[in-house]
Amino acid sequence: MTADLKHNLAALPHIAKQFEALAKAGQSPKPLLDDIAESLLISTQHRFELERDPKGNKWQPLSWWTLFQRGGGRKGWHKKNRSKAKKGTMEKISGAKILRASNRLFQSLTSVVTNSEIQLGSNVIYARIHQYGGQAGRGKKVTIPARPYLGISDNDSEMIDEAVAEYFAARMPQEGAP
Repeated sequence: MTADLKHNLAALPHIAKQFEALAKAGQSPKPLLDDIAESLLISTQHRFELERDPKGNKWQPLSWWTLFQRGGGRKGWHKKNRSKAKKGTMEKISGAKILRASNRLFQSLTSVVTNSEIQLGSNVIYARIHQYGGQAGRGKKVTIPARPYLGISDNDSEMIDEAVAEYFAARMPQEGAP
């Protein structure tokens, strides 16, 4: 029930040949992949704070029911006049962050790196439903909208290309060089 993003750089045609040359030279791409994974994790956390998906679109706002629950449910509202909130309730819900009620999902974001692959994700059981959306709750009566937080943005893609180019330029002999 976790959500993750796997990115196999060695499978990209323009990078595969460089990875092969690196392997022939007896060098590991793991330091490069570690750097990229760290940058992707920071980028994902930044998008999380901005409440945006990898394409830059804002996440769907919290539902009224979620805001009501975060405000303390029935306990947070005035008994006689439901429109009057108890002191502090409106302040509590007015600045409500999406997917950050407990901060557990955000704090669970992690990366795993092998010699050819970067895996970024979360092991929190509800991570997948927030990434992809779907039906949840008793009887699957609640629709949770997709709020993608994992993915590679255009900026991330540029960062990966630059990191790969710099890494290989520093480690692999240039063609035609003595």
